[in-house]
Amino acid sequence: MGFVPKVKVGSSYVTSKILPHIQGVDDAEPGIKNIEIEGTRGDGSLIIPGGRESQDIIIDGIILASDSSLPDGTAYSNPNGTNYEKIMEQIDWLRINVPTTETHLYVEKTSSTYDDYVVRRIGKIIFPKNLRRNIQEYTITFRRM
Repeated sequence: MGFVPKVKVGSSYVTSKILPHIQGVDDAEPGIKNIEIEGTRGDGSLIIPGGRESQDIIIDGIILASDSSLPDGTAYSNPNGTNYEKIMEQIDWLRINVPTTETHLYVEKTSSTYDDYVVRRIGKIIFPKNLRRNIQEYTITFRRM
């Protein structure tokens, strides 16, 4: 089996929590805020360099009821529970372990390198297509600090 990149959230890479089953990471490079002042009578304009733009990093993933444990390896509170109970327990795990305070987001590039972003979760964790039978999608949006 080849390398499967992980996305982790926490204060250090070693102790961070791994987000389950990542399907996509939108982490485009941030732009720069420039102010452009155009003259009304002449050609050209003045460009005043500014700071960097805020960057949103959007993580898409799925939760699977077939997982044998919670994303951090701890056992389910009811291992013989229904798929719905397992999905709900993983949703609760995400809500507890993905803070809204400033934290680090580690996005693995290779088995030995990763990007480290200082971020804050903005908004709530979105759970579209709320069937919660065997699989549940989720989307988390972070703002780079």
